[in-house]
Amino acid sequence: MLVLFSHLLTAPVCCLLLWTSLGMLVPFLSSQHIRKRPEEDVFELSLVVFDIFLVLLFILQHTMMATSWFKSALAYCNIVVIERLLYVAATSVALLTMMVLWIPIESYPLWFIDTSDSIALWLFFTLLHVLAWFILFLQVLVMNPLELIGIKQIYYYHKGLESPLVYLSNRLKRLYLHMRHPGATCLFVILWFHPHMTLDRFILAFFLNIFLHCGFSVTELDYKFARTEFIVKKVSYQFEKVE
Repeated sequence: MLVLFSHLLTAPVCCLLLWTSLGMLVPFLSSQHIRKRPEEDVFELSLVVFDIFLVLLFILQHTMMATSWFKSALAYCNIVVIERLLYVAATSVALLTMMVLWIPIESYPLWFIDTSDSIALWLFFTLLHVLAWFILFLQVLVMNPLELIGIKQIYYYHKGLESPLVYLSNRLKRLYLHMRHPGATCLFVILWFHPHMTLDRFILAFFLNIFLHCGFSVTELDYKFARTEFIVKKVSYQFEKVE
């Protein structure tokens, strides 16, 4: 009963952290408003180092908690069921920390396109980002979001079932192993196709893209499997619609 109560308490808290971080992330990456830092006499290099530190802190958390030794430590402490939930919660906290403490660096921009005087340019970048976010969230939905968050693991546990990953096919497990984070291409578009490529945004885009690239190792077999699954689901949906 105590375990059930702890799970019922942990799940909504973690989901709240997740949605709060996502709610802040969208405007943080896609807003065309020029963010200003407080007027302080601070050496520019120190701001660069601080922003790099924030990005690396997020990457460190994201990487460390995905390692086998960390998962083994959780298993030793008998924390297996909510492992994914804790991972998502910690990622959300790390992301929130990075966004709250982030310092804009307006000097030395790689490019700067003023969209305030051009409705066409503003609309172009807005629609591009809306499309990228839409596709990204669709990819999350396809990859079973309840399992990605960790809710499904709790449900299966209290139903007396094994982890949801146990019931997946070997090919799908391999795809998840090679691409656990969906939307890498969409994030690339969101990070780089922006009218204001300030120095701090370049730092964020550069390090996050390297991190995503290192964790993305989809093979041709994975692609063929994903394509086949998409066709099967599409045909199945059309068949059900006809009936």
